[in-house]
Amino acid sequence: MTARIASNTLSITMKKHAKIVRFSASIDSGALAILKKRAKRLHGGNVSAVIAELAQWAKEREGREALLEWLGGPAPMTQEERETIDGEIHGTSRVKKSRKSAA
Repeated sequence: MTARIASNTLSITMKKHAKIVRFSASIDSGALAILKKRAKRLHGGNVSAVIAELAQWAKEREGREALLEWLGGPAPMTQEERETIDGEIHGTSRVKKSRKSAA
């Protein structure tokens, strides 16, 4: 996969099983800067590798969402349960410890 960047337009050439696909996407300059920064940090400046990484992430997310629907959709949760889970994910939850009274 190769990428050419002109202004804020990203042109991508993808190669899979000898089939080349080109597409063009217009993005804001902030998004382009993020892609370039990630490409430089992780892929030697190869923006196409970042696009491939994002495509893989999207494929995995689509799979998780399809699985969730196949399982009957998300489980109903209260706002408090959502906040607790979010806190655990972000390492900010406060687990309440139960105290046992002295007998």
